Amino acid sequence: MTTIYDFSDGALEKQIGQFLRYVRIQNKLTQLEAARLSGVHRNTVSSIEGGAGGTVSTLVQLLRTYKYLHLIEPMKPLPIELSPIQLWKLQQKRKRKVKHPKK
Repeated sequence: MTTIYDFSDGALEKQIGQFLRYVRIQNKLTQLEAARLSGVHRNTVSSIEGGAGGTVSTLVQLLRTYKYLHLIEPMKPLPIELSPIQLWKLQQKRKRKVKHPKK
C-alpha cells in the first residue's frame, strides 16, 4: 500500500499545491484575492498551486488566509524540560574556543 512517505518531494509539492488550490476555491477566492489577503504575489500563489514549490513562510501565509492553520497544529513546539546538567552541556557546545595566532 502506498503511503505519503513513498511520494517524492516533487510529488508532495504538487499534492500540496492541488490542496491549496482546492481550499482557495472552497473559500471562493481568486488567485489575486488570495494573494492580496495573504500578502504574497499572485504569481507565487499560481506557482505553489502548480506544484513549483515555495517557502514555508508563504505556505503559512496561505494556510492562515484559508483558515487552515490547524493542519500544522501537530508541529507546535513541544514543552521540553532540561535538567541543569543537560542545559550546561548544551551551553558548553555553543562556546567556541578562541585560538590566538602564534607570533
